[in-house]
Amino acid sequence: MSVRQAEKDVELEVGHVEEKNVVVEVVEVVESVTGGESEERLGAERKVSVRGRRKLVKGFAQWLKTIGQVSEKVEKDLVVLTKCTKRQREGIIGPLKEFASELLERFEEMGADRWPRSVLRVMKDFDLENVQDIRQVCEKVFGEACSEANESKDAEKVDKIDRKYQKLKSKLGECQIKWQVERENLLEELESEREKAQKLSESQERLKRNVVKLEKALVAEKQV
Repeated sequence: MSVRQAEKDVELEVGHVEEKNVVVEVVEVVESVTGGESEERLGAERKVSVRGRRKLVKGFAQWLKTIGQVSEKVEKDLVVLTKCTKRQREGIIGPLKEFASELLERFEEMGADRWPRSVLRVMKDFDLENVQDIRQVCEKVFGEACSEANESKDAEKVDKIDRKYQKLKSKLGECQIKWQVERENLLEELESEREKAQKLSESQERLKRNVVKLEKALVAEKQV
């Protein structure tokens, strides 16, 4: 293989890596929107007011609705900043679009931001700060209802109230678990993409150094 041919092969490989390196920008965009979801940020969110939490939930839902714009921006950047073909662009942007679509579907399956906003509205109306406060209020209401029912000797009413309470308590627990699982899955996927992007960036730097060496070798060969 001649030096010129080797140079062309390396340039093609560099171009391919540069196309994939766009994923770095995508991960950085997502992390910039979510704030990186560090432990410090999560801890800070736990300390914000109920009103602040409502804004965070609403803002997250609005951001998800515009996630498709990220794919469009990346696709436009590929056209402007790279020389990859249409098929190569589709290969790069396809997984991103699929991820965005699945993320939106899962979010809708969870009820989007409707149930957390409803819970936060109740917390605001009753001046509650956390889940423990909600539980205490439910137990208090249930206890008072039981007391009234016992006084009136209305066993049927007590049973009905208990079923509603247990159903509400169970639903709240399920929603919390589901939300936490989805949140953790999203963070894991973002971390995985970040690691891949880092490896691609390192590979790109190595290939660029090889191109410089080959260019020097080509110049030396021409001089001979």
